[in-house]
Amino acid sequence: MYNIFCGMLRRCNNKNHNSYDRYGGRGIKCLWKDYADFERDMVENYLLHIEKYGERQTTIDRINNDGNYCKENCKWSTWREQAFNKLSKRAITYNGETRTMASWARKIGIKKTTLWHRLNKKGVSMEEIFNTKVRKLKLGKVKYKNQYKTMTDWSRIFNISLQAMSYRLNVLKWSLDKTFQTKLRK
Repeated sequence: MYNIFCGMLRRCNNKNHNSYDRYGGRGIKCLWKDYADFERDMVENYLLHIEKYGERQTTIDRINNDGNYCKENCKWSTWREQAFNKLSKRAITYNGETRTMASWARKIGIKKTTLWHRLNKKGVSMEEIFNTKVRKLKLGKVKYKNQYKTMTDWSRIFNISLQAMSYRLNVLKWSLDKTFQTKLRK
C-alpha cells in the first residue's frame, strides 16, 4: 500500500516520471497530506480487495479520470477494471447500454476499426452506426484499366489491404480508381 501511495505522488509531482503528462501534467493532484492519511482512509477497503483478488490484482483507481486522488474519488480495482477507466478506452452509450468500443464491436459482430471509422464519420446517426451490416468484399475477378484480376491481386499491386479496399468501396462508396490510387495515411 505504501508503494501505491508513492507511485501516486511520483505520477502527480515528478515532472521526470514517464506518466507525469497523464497525471500531474493534466492537473491531477494527490490530496492526501501524507501516507498516514492515505492509509487511514483506504486501508479497510484495501484489505477487503486483497482478500478477494490478491495483492497483485489490487490497484488504486480514480473513479473520475479527470479528478484528483482523494478518498471520494478513489477505489481499489483489478487491472482489468482499471483498464476501462483509461483515457484511451472510449465508452459508448447506445440504447441506454454503455460499453467500450471493443465490447460493442464484439457484440454487433464488426471489427473495432470499422466501428471507430463509423463513429468518427460526420453526419452518421447512432442507428446507422450500430445497425449497418458489413458487406463482404467480392473476391472474384474485377476489371480495372482493361485488366481482370482478383481483389487479392489488386490488393498486392496497389499495396492496400483487403479491409481498406472494402471500406473504401462499400462504406465510402469510392470508385475503383479512387480506391486504388489513394495512398493510405500514416
